[in-house]
Amino acid sequence: MKILKKILALLFLSFGLPFSFYALWEITNPATPTEDREGAVAALLILTLPFTAIGGWLAWDMAQEQRRCLIQV
Repeated sequence: MKILKKILALLFLSFGLPFSFYALWEITNPATPTEDREGAVAALLILTLPFTAIGGWLAWDMAQEQRRCLIQV
């Protein structure tokens, strides 16, 4: 189960983080047309933030499990 969590966390974060940064770049870039900016906001909210949040939660949960195991020993 640990290896599955590691793989999933890596996959979610490797998809979510780069696209989140790209969407944020498009949103904050003043040269981006309004239509593209609205699309970047939608992509950020619908696709990238959930993937990043799930990957971050999985990574945080693995770290908490590791701490619990160290405390119990």
